Amino acid sequence: PVEFAKSVQTLAGMNCKVLLEIGPQPVLTAAALRAWPDPATAPRAIASLRRTTADHRQITEAVADAYVLGHLPQFAAFRQAHAQKVDLP
Repeated sequence: PVEFAKSVQTLAGMNCKVLLEIGPQPVLTAAALRAWPDPATAPRAIASLRRTTADHRQITEAVADAYVLGHLPQFAAFRQAHAQKVDLP
């Protein structure tokens, strides 16, 4: 069984400042913030994708949010000129 609240408590204990939800729609972010032990120290939540926003725009916004929060994405990898689609199972 998934122990979601325990996982959130572990992240809080690690002093996590950013939560990045990977998926087609942010569905766990709100639950994670509700389960955070101390709302005063709750992290910033970033969604990688949203159904209502074009994928490229939302991913760009997520990378920008991470950058503003002090993370340094590999921008060269993010904007490769020869990107290819990959078939997934």
